[in-house]
Amino acid sequence: MAAQVGGMNPAVRLDRALRDRVPACNGDARFTEDKLQLRKSTVLLPICAGCPLFIECGEYAETARPPVGFWAGKWRGSASGKPKSKKTKEAAA
Repeated sequence: MAAQVGGMNPAVRLDRALRDRVPACNGDARFTEDKLQLRKSTVLLPICAGCPLFIECGEYAETARPPVGFWAGKWRGSASGKPKSKKTKEAAA
């Protein structure tokens, strides 16, 4: 179960916020690509920073841990867009 933020599940908070506000990334496929190039992230960050859903998006991403995508100014996922293998995780430790 997702952690509660301000007494409400972050997924519910984001869903409710989306009813009233349009995210700055709306319709921009770069935010949901399986793989992100560094040069794209420098372009996406200012878009996120000015988004009216920045806080809700970040709370959701921290609790739901989406496998890929650019959420609240941060890339979520591995560089290849695929989950890290157990060997890769162990080698990084």
